[in-house]
Formats: sequence, structure tokens, C-alpha cells
Amino acid sequence: MGYFDGLTDASFKTGEDGRMLFYPYGVIGKGYVLTSDEHYQKARRFMKWTYIIALPPAFLIPMLAGWRWSVPLLVVFMIGFSLAVRSVTKDAGSTAEKLTLAESIRNSARSHNLAVLMLLETFSVLFVLAGIFMMTQGEKLIGVLAIALFGFAACSIGYMILTRMRDKIDSAP
Repeated sequence: MGYFDGLTDASFKTGEDGRMLFYPYGVIGKGYVLTSDEHYQKARRFMKWTYIIALPPAFLIPMLAGWRWSVPLLVVFMIGFSLAVRSVTKDAGSTAEKLTLAESIRNSARSHNLAVLMLLETFSVLFVLAGIFMMTQGEKLIGVLAIALFGFAACSIGYMILTRMRDKIDSAP
């Protein structure tokens, strides 16, 4: 499985009754019951393509064009995403079952390659250090934002690495 498959898997879980559940807004939104494998595959494709299309601009636009362009484009993206979610989930019922952050991270971890997770962890820690350096150079706001974002990423990826290692230990003969 690839990187985007790992991100996509964070939005799905198998419910207590065995049904496949879809959480397009992750842990902060409601879940939807997917009624067939075809419906599940449609929702997976939607989330995967959302990540493929949205992630590069999410990093490049603030760096190249600044926040003045980033915020309005984020609003446009969220409106489009919400409309697309309605289309994907129009035949799905909602569920009261919640997706926890731990479940989301575990689901994602199981689909990521361990070597890729280690590389991402290394870069996250390096960016935290870069944020600390930026703060020493007078760029306090950007430094704090980098520390917060990449610190959260480092903690999440660290948890994924632990999950993968535990899964390997549990599956060993």
C-alpha cells in the first residue's frame, strides 16, 4: 500500500456490528454506514484523490503565495469538499458510533510502510528543530506554528511506529 492509502485508511473503520463505517471529517465529524463494497470503494477513491489533490497545494501555496491566498483557497476547498461528501454519502445512513483518534491513527499505521513512517518521523523532528531555530531568529509565530504542527505529526507518527511494531510482535509465531 502507498502513502495515500495509509492516509485514506484513517477515515474508515469496521463498526462493532461488522459494518464498514466512513468518517470523511475524521474524528471531529459523524460517521456514515457504507452499504456495499462498491460504496466503500467509491468512498475510498474519493478520500484518496482528495489527499492526492489537496496536500501538495496545502504545503506549496502558503510557501509560494503566502497566507493571503491560503485562507480564501482553504474556504473554497472546504465548500467543495463538503459538497462532494454529500454526494458520496447520499445513500449512506449515519451512525452514532464515533471514530477515536487512536483508531484513526492505528488504521493509518497498518497501511503505511514502516520505513516510510521512520523517514516521516525523522523529518517531523527536524522540522520541530527548525521551528525552534526560527524562534531564536525572531520568527516567533512561524516557529511556534512549525513546532505545534510538526510536534503533533511527530507524536502521531511515533504512535504509528509503535503500533506497527506491536502488530509485528503480535503476529510473530
